[in-house]
Formats: sequence, structure tokens, C-alpha cells
Amino acid sequence: TLMRSSAASDVYKRQVQEIAQELPVAPVVSYFLCDSWYTSVKVMDSFIQKGFYTIGALKTNRIIYPFGIAKKVSDFALHLRKTDTDVSLVTVGGREFYVYRYEGKFNDIPNAAVILSYPKEAFGNPRALRVFKSTNAELSTQEILDTYSRRWPMELFFVKARENLHWINIKSSCFYKKWSVAGSRFRNDRVILCNFQYLLNYRRNKTEIAGTEFVFHKFCSCYFLM
Repeated sequence: TLMRSSAASDVYKRQVQEIAQELPVAPVVSYFLCDSWYTSVKVMDSFIQKGFYTIGALKTNRIIYPFGIAKKVSDFALHLRKTDTDVSLVTVGGREFYVYRYEGKFNDIPNAAVILSYPKEAFGNPRALRVFKSTNAELSTQEILDTYSRRWPMELFFVKARENLHWINIKSSCFYKKWSVAGSRFRNDRVILCNFQYLLNYRRNKTEIAGTEFVFHKFCSCYFLM
């Protein structure tokens, strides 16, 4: 588990911005997929400068502006009903979800798509609410959710690494994440190479995954789709 202090957050976000600065300009429409820790304006701006839209999770306390009124997502969601014309049922990964789409101002972004989502069997349960955002508002709700779900190979990598390589997470005093493998410290670049090898193996066995996926394990939930 990463140390989630404000100082740690700033360190990791700066490092992710540095990754963005090192990337080549995307030759095709591309996406930066991330969890809610990285959907900050500075990080998203870093990627849009290289041609990457962001699709990421959001915390439910983030602010949206339905009808021009500032509202926390969690508060706005309390007023949703299954029978609302803007609430629809979609299928993602074989599961059904009720979703509501907000499109408009989000922080300093003039037009973003924000998707409020509940599992079909848990509509209205605040603990079941999940929120996703896309800086490309031209994507449909289905496309946004399908694209975000493609982060799953990285989650599988974490599980397999812990099971098979016996990686132990060590927090250092400077908030950097270090790993111990069989008692020896690994350099972060070697860990990243392990990620690429895993992704190559995954692609060989899962041919339905299209495009080119990159995982940067050092920065936890960062994922690139080109």
C-alpha cells in the first residue's frame, strides 16, 4: 500500500508528469488510464500535451456542475432514479450497471464526460457508487467504461508478481516505493522491465486485447493505451 500523505501524493504525481514529458507525441488517438489518485489537472494537462486523453476513476467527493450548480458527485447521485431518462443500463465485462452521464465543466476542463455508475443490484447504495471521467467527451458512455476496464491486465500483474516473485512492498522515509525480491533490493528500472515482459506474455495469450499497452509499475495505477 502506498503512503497516501499529501507529500507522497505530490511526489508521485510529479513523477507521473515526468513520464508524460518523456513520451513521444501519440501518433494516433491515445489514452492515459489511471485510478482516482492521478485525475488531477496538472497530470492530465501533461498527457494532453503529448496527445493522450485521460480516462480515470474519480473520488465521489469531486465537484461537478449540473445545471450550472456546483455539487459533490455523491450528493448529486442521491437524487438519481432508475426511471430517469438520463439513467441507462449498460453491460461491461459481462456485468450490468446503471449509469448516469454528466457532460460539462470539470475543474479547469471546460468539457469533460463524467460517468456515475452503480452495479445493477446495488443502485442507490452510496458505497457501491463508482465514478469515471474522460477528457474526450466525444466518446460514448459505453466506450469510456470499456476502455477503462482495460486496466485489468495491470491488476493481474500485481497479483501474479506477489504470488510468484514474492515481492514485498517497502515504504522508505522519502515516500519512494522500493521492492525486496528474495531479500535483495531491485532497481525500479528492472521492475518496469518485468512489467513489459508480463504485458508481452499477456498479449500472446489474450489476443482480443488490441492496440499497444504500457504499464509503469513504479507509479502504481498508470496505464497507457495507444
